[in-house]
Amino acid sequence: MLINLKGTPYEQGYTHGAATIDLIRKNIESVRHIVIDTKHVNFDVYRKYVKLNADFIKTDQPDTYDEMRGIADGSGIPLEDIFLLNIQLFFVTESLPQDCTTMIARAPATLDKKTYIVKNRDIGTHFYHVVLHREYPNGVTTCEVDPAGTVLWPGSGINNFGLSVSTTSGNCPLKPLPNNTNHINVAINQNYLLQECKNTEDVIHYMEKKYKEHAFRLNVFGVDKDRAVCIETTEKGIAILEDENGLLMRTNHFLSPFQAEFNPPEEYYPSTYNRYRHGMEFLKSRHGALRFQDMLMIASDHHGGSKGAICRHGGEDAVTAYCSICVLEDQQLWTALGNPCQSLILTSI
Repeated sequence: MLINLKGTPYEQGYTHGAATIDLIRKNIESVRHIVIDTKHVNFDVYRKYVKLNADFIKTDQPDTYDEMRGIADGSGIPLEDIFLLNIQLFFVTESLPQDCTTMIARAPATLDKKTYIVKNRDIGTHFYHVVLHREYPNGVTTCEVDPAGTVLWPGSGINNFGLSVSTTSGNCPLKPLPNNTNHINVAINQNYLLQECKNTEDVIHYMEKKYKEHAFRLNVFGVDKDRAVCIETTEKGIAILEDENGLLMRTNHFLSPFQAEFNPPEEYYPSTYNRYRHGMEFLKSRHGALRFQDMLMIASDHHGGSKGAICRHGGEDAVTAYCSICVLEDQQLWTALGNPCQSLILTSI
């Protein structure tokens, strides 16, 4: 589903909510299932932490808060339930299976010298996603892919300045939520990156300013026509790594020695290491000749099964919620809502 949004944050939220009522309800049920049925977290305690984070957002990101109010009013769903969906504490109740992959190929690795950014979002519990085309009153235009009913966790996107952003999680063994601390842990809002940043350098400055307030373990990507970086983010700080000869990829662990202590053992989480190795082998084997169809091919790849497939079609833990391929120079974001291998089927002579 593609939704065109214009106006103030509240107006955009209202349009979004009115257009996706059924999908939002299904996504909220997925959150309840994770928290109550899968992770067995005390729901009253969980709501307390959600409320603390919502109060923080109201002060720190008032536009985001207004947009969530708009989603609630447009859908007729209580605002407290919109908070449940947007504030992703269900990702840190314990380690939730996430097998997301981001791959970037740019000159000199690509045949046409264009820049391609691929994102597969793979989560243990399915969330319904939508593609949002946003036009802000200040002239900024963005395209992004979000779970229906959310503002705070778009998976990938592009803006009219020629900047693309993406993420993958640092999926480490995590402890359950504490019962006696004022826990504030709102993830970096990629929507704000797309609104406020014009290039990769802006993304770096934003992350340097904000990471202490938003201590999720993430790989954050900023890509413009001149530069591609991965910003590895933990509560320890950030590490900035450049592309290597036009190639940049992350799965769900970190490559910087600075962040190595947060990586899960390979025997605990073989998928993240297998996906990275296989993906980089593929990209390097086609270096200098990579095209759009090559990026789609590796995004659809099933090599390694549940312990290494980049497309999680049929995976035991996580499934692919969507695949997006950004063509930066053309300002295009191609999106398959579901498994890329099923959305675009290749036949050849």
